[in-house]
Amino acid sequence: MLSPSTSSVDQFRRLDEYRRNPTLRGILLVETRFPSVLLYRRVDESWPAETYEAPTDIIDLPEIGARLALSDIYEAVAFEPGREVT
Repeated sequence: MLSPSTSSVDQFRRLDEYRRNPTLRGILLVETRFPSVLLYRRVDESWPAETYEAPTDIIDLPEIGARLALSDIYEAVAFEPGREVT
């Protein structure tokens, strides 16, 4: 989860640190202020990003044999007005 106070550090400096770890194949960043998930998957030497924002979005994670619904991630989260998952 991205903390509002450390969001920019998590999305930039820490993300670069995680990418340098040769054993990681995916990095999932979950926003706490509004429904948004970024998934970075290692593809050779690059890390393309996948964005998930719709409550019906399902994140396939074959690396760990799982599927994750955005609605499950944010099930009991209260967002800013106008940014809720329905």
